[in-house]
Amino acid sequence: MALPALLSVLASCAAPDSTLRVHPQAGTQAGGQALRIEGTDFLGHGALVVYLGGRAAKGVVIESPTLVRVTTPESDTTGPVDVVLRFGDGTEQTLEQGFAFEEQPGFVLSPRIGGG
Repeated sequence: MALPALLSVLASCAAPDSTLRVHPQAGTQAGGQALRIEGTDFLGHGALVVYLGGRAAKGVVIESPTLVRVTTPESDTTGPVDVVLRFGDGTEQTLEQGFAFEEQPGFVLSPRIGGG
């Protein structure tokens, strides 16, 4: 098979475009903010866990093949983080520095001391 023909066959087998968009693109480090993730090919890959930085988002709902809604987790740091969608079948989509945690005055994330 000639190289141009082989490249054409490989291109037709490639995964769909998984360009991700996140709205809004920033939120407070306290978390709890509704977040929309738009992209492609969200169905048929099993359970989904969405990570913002190293923390898992809450309330993950796949609404359609192109829309996922989540609630942002808390963050002990501020600044941009990667948004990673990890599906049960091993499929993963990443938007590098797709969300930024902004400082929230008076918010300190630390472990609880004692039993309460």
